[in-house]
Amino acid sequence: SLRFTDNGDNSLTIPPQQDPTLLPRNRNFISGNGSVNPANRQIVLNVRTLNPDSTVRTTQLRYVPQ
Repeated sequence: SLRFTDNGDNSLTIPPQQDPTLLPRNRNFISGNGSVNPANRQIVLNVRTLNPDSTVRTTQLRYVPQ
């Protein structure tokens, strides 16, 4: 599971964490940040993962409630 902290100001923090169920063992380091739009409840997460060559990849995920 992905853990995150609600900062109370419409921002989110994804603390550094490892979860072998989310990514292969050599890439299972995850961190990041995000935001919540209170008007439309849309959540945007910027998730950072470690590539096999030790560079960091940032992927933006958007959740739009139906």
